Amino acid sequence: MLFGWLASDSGDTASVIASMAAALRASDGEQVQLWTRGVLGLGVLERPLSRENTLPEPVSRPDGYTLWMTGEAFEWPSGGGLRSAADSGTAAFRSRLLDAIVEGGAAAIADLDGEYQIALWNCRSRTLQLFNDRFGALPLYVASSTAGCAFAGGVRGVLMAPGISAEPDVDAIREAVSFGGYRLSCCAAPFEPPTEARRRFAHQARRCSRAAWL
Repeated sequence: MLFGWLASDSGDTASVIASMAAALRASDGEQVQLWTRGVLGLGVLERPLSRENTLPEPVSRPDGYTLWMTGEAFEWPSGGGLRSAADSGTAAFRSRLLDAIVEGGAAAIADLDGEYQIALWNCRSRTLQLFNDRFGALPLYVASSTAGCAFAGGVRGVLMAPGISAEPDVDAIREAVSFGGYRLSCCAAPFEPPTEARRRFAHQARRCSRAAWL
């Protein structure tokens, strides 16, 4: 699971993502790793396949792009294919993925089959792009306040960010109890954008905004 905080002020970045990690972690078997890149704080929470496994490090390019990925991919026809899902956990694959997205945008992974979450950070423009699989098997929730933008694979994490309201969404609750359907968040602030949406956040002086659906 990916989670993070794109802040207006880098002073609180480390403490915010530490609080998000504590809220999201459900068992001692889950490993957490945290990174800070100025105004961006990002974490990965996963249960390793074995005791020998460690969480993958991000991959970077000299031009300032860094990519994180959780989950796994099964096939990528336009990207040269995959021998197995295990290959998607290697630095070599993720470097190939990084190059493809930087050079081709979201269209480069339109046929990337799997269950995954990807974060792409451009430190020069201070722009963060988030991607998940087209069926939303691993969802991403996002919310923003005047202090910054929060994202996570679980609502609990998003609610730990400064200024994010936990006020209930009355309409969502009414829908759940009346018709048997449900929305993925019953809080008004965190929401999950439409499946296959590619999210782009641009850091600004005092706030972070959802700049575009890609």
